[in-house]
Amino acid sequence: MEGIENQRLTVLNKLRDRKISVVTEGVILLQNKQVKVKSVLHDTGASDHNYISPELFESVLPFLFSEKLRKVRGAVTLGDGSTKLPISTEVKLVVQFWDSSGMSHQAEVWFQVFKSGHDMIIGYPAIVDHFLDLMMSMLRQGREERVTSGKNLHFVDSFSLLVDLDSEAKKPADLIPAWSTSMEPAEEEEGIYEPLQFGEPLHFLTISSEEAESEFCALLDTHISPEFAAAQPVRQLLLKKHYKCWVPDNWEGIKGIDPIELRWNEERLNGYRSVVKSRHINPRLLESATAEFQRLRKYHFVPSQSAIAAPLVIAPKATAPYIRFCGDYVKTNSFIETHHGFIPVVEYELHKIKGFTYFLDIDMTNAFHQMKLAEKTSERLSVVTPWGQFRPLFMPEGVAPASILLQDVMRSIFSDFSEWAVIIFDNILLLAHDFPDAYTKLDTFLTRCAERNIVLKMSKSYLGFQEVKFFGYIVRKDSFELGEERKTAIARIPFPRSVKEMQSFLGLCIFFQRFVPHYASKVAQLYDMTKQNFNWEVTSWKVDYHTVFKDAKQAIIDSMKLYFLDYHVFYTGG
Repeated sequence: MEGIENQRLTVLNKLRDRKISVVTEGVILLQNKQVKVKSVLHDTGASDHNYISPELFESVLPFLFSEKLRKVRGAVTLGDGSTKLPISTEVKLVVQFWDSSGMSHQAEVWFQVFKSGHDMIIGYPAIVDHFLDLMMSMLRQGREERVTSGKNLHFVDSFSLLVDLDSEAKKPADLIPAWSTSMEPAEEEEGIYEPLQFGEPLHFLTISSEEAESEFCALLDTHISPEFAAAQPVRQLLLKKHYKCWVPDNWEGIKGIDPIELRWNEERLNGYRSVVKSRHINPRLLESATAEFQRLRKYHFVPSQSAIAAPLVIAPKATAPYIRFCGDYVKTNSFIETHHGFIPVVEYELHKIKGFTYFLDIDMTNAFHQMKLAEKTSERLSVVTPWGQFRPLFMPEGVAPASILLQDVMRSIFSDFSEWAVIIFDNILLLAHDFPDAYTKLDTFLTRCAERNIVLKMSKSYLGFQEVKFFGYIVRKDSFELGEERKTAIARIPFPRSVKEMQSFLGLCIFFQRFVPHYASKVAQLYDMTKQNFNWEVTSWKVDYHTVFKDAKQAIIDSMKLYFLDYHVFYTGG
């Protein structure tokens, strides 16, 4: 065993020092569906990420859940050292490959959507963590094929792994990007996903009070409407009376709720025996990762010796501190019993806006992390890191019932505000008739937050505006409409290629039907394609289904607002 492990370490070192790539095929495993991937480049030169082409991403997008997607802001520098191309989307996919002996190699990894010369690129971290044996097998096979063909070969130590240095053997597509650089800081910061990143509270807790106040004041100019600030002493309200709601001097979690004790399937847990290994950290991220982890040790992580653990995933992000942490709780979630809590329907909740003119859109800071964990649950949510095993003191993202528990907590705290507040998870929309009303409700809401030690995020809050974005909708007086992001997502859906794909598209369209005049007539012919005996050969069609599909998408993109009628006008003849 020791000899094999030493061989693997030798291979790891060689893979890190040399840019080695192998092209193969594979599949993406989706719910009840497999998507074949023709060109997969396993490239150790892709030192930080995995990549998927925009075309392949669009083909699987209709079958993905929202938790498998996240927005990022960054750029990748190519091998020429100067060309930078933007990255805006990441997707988590289960991929499967086979080696020459027919053995399957499968893992769930994150991909960045990026156009390259291949359908998919598997980078160095994923190769090390999941596909090292596959890479070794492919290199051995390549070596044997080259020996048979009589080509000049170069070997890697006694392990005899092929590293082909002949320029004629390299494809042009392999030479375009060196993939040797990671995400660069981008100008845009908004929308960066931070799974277990205690970013904003940790930031305020580790700078001077003068710096914290200065940064907070700078946000007020753009996050409070000028009219609201001129009409009411809202700045003084935030800076004097409720300053600690936004800039905390400690992190203790929400008061008045019991520490979260998850329900576990003890029978399954009793038979659980597994060894969880620490995930690889890119050497260039190690210094920043170590510093960030030491900060988290002060507020969030304490040592653990739990028999149940998940690996800690460390990845780069586009802004300081350029590190994000998250626990891979896929296995742990299988032991957790999730209750069926009530999650509000956004569209139904937005009916409350009728009659209100001004809105206060407020966001919580790291909402899950404001729910303190009971010790047993904390131990069972422990993570294995390069610095040892630690348990979180507060609820981490990625835990199955976390969203339902958060909604339960928010409902219990703010239930008496329901007539003039829309509260869904950590997003709060306060509704007001005028500026005095907005000021009074803001004061009332912040007073409750102060009593319960709830921390809010000014960088994502907008106070006293007549138009705000809330859960993908643009909200105005007596109306709301689809936001541009949702329309863009619809526009990117490719034409379905099977009954299941068309069913998925039409199922998605139902969500938007209330926004589309004559919706039924616009999609009626597409339902012909959901019949099992439908002939998908284009030459047999008597209807131009491509045009019908295109028109249906355009109708959603051009959808009208949803207005709330003032029936008083009709009844009084006004």
